Amino acid sequence: MKKSVTGLSKVQRDRAPRVRSQMPVVLNGKKGLTQDISATGVYFELDDDQELGSAIEFTIELDTPGGKLEIRCTGEVVRLTNKDGKLGIAAKIIKQDIRSN
Repeated sequence: MKKSVTGLSKVQRDRAPRVRSQMPVVLNGKKGLTQDISATGVYFELDDDQELGSAIEFTIELDTPGGKLEIRCTGEVVRLTNKDGKLGIAAKIIKQDIRSN
């Protein structure tokens, strides 16, 4: 990956700041936990098979002072990792909709 004069790659410069956070996530009826999230992407781990570049629909559950919220997302799988039998999925968020429970 080519670095700029700042020492950061284009991907690092263009990526939104990430926040480490463990929130429940549901994909294909399987539950997992987010590891980090940003305005444009999310990384989570769960027991499921996915393919790089595939479109996915998932829900992130938020517990707020005003009550529980669901963020329903459409995304694209941009990276996959395997760690201790869990699949790590990095997804670019293409569309999101926030709903109260």
